[in-house]
Amino acid sequence: MKNNEKLFNEIARVAYHLFEKRGNVHGYNVKDWIEAEKTVMQKHAKEIEHEAEDISSAKRKKTAVKKKTEVSQASQKTSGKAVKKAVKKKKATKKAVKKKN
Repeated sequence: MKNNEKLFNEIARVAYHLFEKRGNVHGYNVKDWIEAEKTVMQKHAKEIEHEAEDISSAKRKKTAVKKKTEVSQASQKTSGKAVKKAVKKKKATKKAVKKKN
């Protein structure tokens, strides 16, 4: 309810400003109110659009970091396996050499 009240008050301020701008001439209250609603709603629509873009950008960054981490972890696992395999092969070679001697 508080947001509706804030929105109403903001529209009322803009409508009153339009009334004053016209020289306090009465008879245009509906026109001023509608124009004020339009102005305020456009302002808030732009704010919401920017917030949505920020959220979308943050999600893309988070996804990119996650993918990079996953690739890095996969690379570490692969290189770890390769090292273990090389050590195993070296031990086998040493063992074979000892048998020949």
